[in-house]
Amino acid sequence: MQNILSNSYWLESTNKLGGVYPYYNLEEPDSFTLDFSEILSSRKASNLAIELDETALVTKMCIPFLIGDRTLIQGVSKTPWVSNYKGKGRWVPHYLPPHGNLIPEKNAFTIKFKEALLAEARDYIEGKKNIGILLSGGMDSRILAGVIRELQLTDRPEINVVCLTWGASDSRDVVYAQRIAQQFGWEIVHYPLSPETLLRNIKFSGMHGAEFSAFHLHAMEDVANTPNLDAILAGSYGDSVGRAEFSGSHVTKLKPVLPKILDKYGVLNSTSLQTAKRELRNDVIDSAHILQSTSVLRQREIEQEMHYMRRMLQACMQTIAIKTPVYQLFTSPDVFGLMWGLDPEVRNNDWYALLLQQLPGELLNIPWARNGKLYHQQDKPALDNLSKSYHQYGKWLRSDLKQEVLNRLNSDAIRNLSIFNDKGLDRLIKNWEKAITTGINSVDESVVWLCSLHDMIEVYDISRTPISTQNSLVDTVRGCVGDLYATTFIRARNIARK
Repeated sequence: MQNILSNSYWLESTNKLGGVYPYYNLEEPDSFTLDFSEILSSRKASNLAIELDETALVTKMCIPFLIGDRTLIQGVSKTPWVSNYKGKGRWVPHYLPPHGNLIPEKNAFTIKFKEALLAEARDYIEGKKNIGILLSGGMDSRILAGVIRELQLTDRPEINVVCLTWGASDSRDVVYAQRIAQQFGWEIVHYPLSPETLLRNIKFSGMHGAEFSAFHLHAMEDVANTPNLDAILAGSYGDSVGRAEFSGSHVTKLKPVLPKILDKYGVLNSTSLQTAKRELRNDVIDSAHILQSTSVLRQREIEQEMHYMRRMLQACMQTIAIKTPVYQLFTSPDVFGLMWGLDPEVRNNDWYALLLQQLPGELLNIPWARNGKLYHQQDKPALDNLSKSYHQYGKWLRSDLKQEVLNRLNSDAIRNLSIFNDKGLDRLIKNWEKAITTGINSVDESVVWLCSLHDMIEVYDISRTPISTQNSLVDTVRGCVGDLYATTFIRARNIARK
């Protein structure tokens, strides 16, 4: 375990949306680690209990990301979001820039936006020579590529850039990433994905605390093992900051981070669910960053960054950070503060088009992987017939890995957790088997996470305080309703994606 006073790069990013959040024991608040196995070893060495957190289990099953600082282990916490450590367990929140209603002159603001990104990236790569960047066919990573290229052409000509990409070699993401790298004369390392990769990621997630789905790991383990890199940069926060979009929803249309119906598939027993609901409301509301006077839009955006982005996306990135420092573009206060200051209605795709016109490489001429169209000409047809999918996770999970999945779901490690409505879980599994789509759905998310949870419990021999396993009449009814919902969802998705 690493004492707070020792040299720790993550301390430099505590004021950023895309910071790295180590683990620590609540009983030992001055020692931190990025390694889940190390935090559990420290608990054993200190004779501290290693038990599952029931509320965290319910949360991950339903949302599917953790809320606040919780982990799946009682007494183990993540460091708080955008906060500075003052010692002896005391954290003070960093200042967050205000939201505003500015409608700026476009060219002047674009230049200001670009300079802020350059300053942020310059800070991340200071004193470093070999830089890896996560590169896909999306817009966020090509903004990152353009920013790094401009720094290379101006004040950092000595840096060596290695592009890291993954997926099917004939997919738009991989092909466009290769074009971008070729445009700048950079080396590109391509990591393929396969059923074996997915199984490896299920196990990898379990080894690292099972707080993220194996679907979102992609080639993270391979990226982490890429040799001779001084730092790895990503642009994963570009959608939420640069375009004000969270999983397809614009910031003006965000809903509360906690859905009204938590257990829509009816797989949890009512006792566990009601206990979790009470605690989760406190986890969401009890934030030093959200005051009574906070506007609804600001509250929703902060919630998304604090919980969804941090606990779902950035948790995956942390698996790289164990070996190599990881930095996220778009996450410094000077950058996201600019975008938060704009009128929400003008926080849209236009800024990327304007920004790419200011950056080297003419990257607007490479289509957007989302649809194969030029980003600034969405009214025109796609320019190629490349595959839009860089993986087949759903198909692999339900065919190649089906027996591996069923063995885990029906194991004592899962069935003895006593948080489940057993018949509801059985019905969910049967509905899961009926899906025929290549991509993933919300049922796949639940199933693959349970597989990683199984592996975590088995590898670390984790216990939990048992509760009553008797299912009530309410559970029976909820299980039937959940079964109907899951059946309808799977059938509709099968038809839509056929």
